[in-house]
Amino acid sequence: METTQESVSTFARIVDRMRTMDEAELKLLYIQLFKDELIKEGNEIASQMNFGDATDEDIVKAIQKKRYPAKY
Repeated sequence: METTQESVSTFARIVDRMRTMDEAELKLLYIQLFKDELIKEGNEIASQMNFGDATDEDIVKAIQKKRYPAKY
């Protein structure tokens, strides 16, 4: 009698594992996979900004205004 053993591809195992992940786990995986690109992009954006005399409060308010324009 001949038996065959099916091997599951690495890609299929990754996809199966990702199906059971919640949103937070997927976001963390994304960050881990693209860490270098995200750091590079963040550095490029920050290098173009001039924070000068901005305080932490000024930066927080600017971020809030950008994210929630209806409140501000």
